[in-house]
Amino acid sequence: MTPESLEKHTAVLLERIDKKPAVANELINTYIASHKHFQAQDKRDLLDLVWRCVRTMGRLKYAYPNKSWAERVALFVRESLDESAMPDFVKWEVPEWFLSHLPDPEKELPLMLSNAPIVLRAIGDRTKVQQMLADEGIETLCCEHSCYGLIMPTYTNLTNTKAWKQGLIEVQDEGAQMVALDIGVKAGQKVFDFCAGAGGKSLIFGKRVIASPPLC
Repeated sequence: MTPESLEKHTAVLLERIDKKPAVANELINTYIASHKHFQAQDKRDLLDLVWRCVRTMGRLKYAYPNKSWAERVALFVRESLDESAMPDFVKWEVPEWFLSHLPDPEKELPLMLSNAPIVLRAIGDRTKVQQMLADEGIETLCCEHSCYGLIMPTYTNLTNTKAWKQGLIEVQDEGAQMVALDIGVKAGQKVFDFCAGAGGKSLIFGKRVIASPPLC
């Protein structure tokens, strides 16, 4: 994909995301799936640029209020944003009312603008899974709190790894893992998960209840 084509596809996606920000991930996945000619590198480049722009949408709209998304993307790629005169809520990409609800926004909000580390949940023996990934050139670090967690310092496509194909890893933040580990669920109890996804916490519940002694 040429740089011009990359910017064009990015602008199309940003126009759609600007109208429906709550379903940004779904819009991106559907768009990529509909373009069968995209190569693996094209997809990586598009995802990288789109998400960098999404994390900067408020600032781009503030800095260039009368520009199209195509123009904004071109400027984003070629110029540095001047944030010196921007209000804090714009600079930190949050609604204005949100600032009053944080005890220390200047410390907390800048962290929200950077990529969070990718965390995996090992299903089974974490040491074994970590070694399997290492054998394929993927280095990971053990999470500090979750005994299932592995941190990937550098993003790597895992779908072709043996650990992924054998169902030994899933992507799951350490916080979600700790919720499941700390809740103390016991056999016969019911759990109402207000942030349910693909069932990762349910699997941890099962391991905690079935394993004797518990796995961690």
